[in-house]
Amino acid sequence: SAIQDPQGNDALSLPEIDAANLSTVPGTAPTFERIESTSDGRILLHYSEPLSSSVAAPSRFEVIVNSHWRDGAAQARSVGVSSVATSGNTVELVLTSPVENDQTVTVAYNDPSGGNDGNAIQDPAGNDVLSLATTTVTNSSTVPGTLPDYYAVLRLEI
Repeated sequence: SAIQDPQGNDALSLPEIDAANLSTVPGTAPTFERIESTSDGRILLHYSEPLSSSVAAPSRFEVIVNSHWRDGAAQARSVGVSSVATSGNTVELVLTSPVENDQTVTVAYNDPSGGNDGNAIQDPAGNDVLSLATTTVTNSSTVPGTLPDYYAVLRLEI
């Protein structure tokens, strides 16, 4: 049905015009896309859109690593995050100990509040990214890990 005046007369077609968006309704938060380690053992979280320079405190991230050779299959340990930075669509975590090439790694992020605030990872419009449940990292580190112990058997022939 057409737009009409009170007497029922159809309005003429409207030409396409630019309109200023004066809405104060917040936009959509960036969404998580993928996570990986770098060759030097940092962790990169990639999001769907550019991020602002405001970052969450390092304590908002939980990094767990496990080296099968050193820690055993059931052992895992927490690694501290020493700094957090953003560049474009990416959050960079520098760890107190770099990710090693033989480790399985998981990361979780906890948004500090239910609302949008400057103490979280967010886009330039102030929309916080959602908390990230424990997620496995694609490990591309070339930092040497712990080598397995090899036991050699010496065979003497007399």
